[in-house]
Amino acid sequence: QLLRAQPHLRWLRRSSLATVLAWVGAWLAGGYYYVVYYGANVKSVIKAGQYGWAHSVFMEWKEHVFLFLPFLALVVWLAVRKEPINAQPQLVWLSGILWVLALLITGAGVLVSGAVQ
Repeated sequence: QLLRAQPHLRWLRRSSLATVLAWVGAWLAGGYYYVVYYGANVKSVIKAGQYGWAHSVFMEWKEHVFLFLPFLALVVWLAVRKEPINAQPQLVWLSGILWVLALLITGAGVLVSGAVQ
């Protein structure tokens, strides 16, 4: 919608809010999983394995990126709430960066999980 000359604002606002809520939900669920299961059971297995370096590189990067993604999504949502939407090209770039980072942290998770096997 941001790529259109006249984006459908209602859809854009709702989808941006849904994105923020999804990131916050992932943040909470991921944090719970990390504290309850991952740190005690999985991390030591990965680090002790043949590809322990995968955790040191990819998981650390993934954790740090994951911490600020909900805030980037919040910036997009706050920006599209205004009418007219200012800085539309910048919002397109920021939304694209969010998508790329989401794919990269997913890939990093796959690499780290593969280090266990």
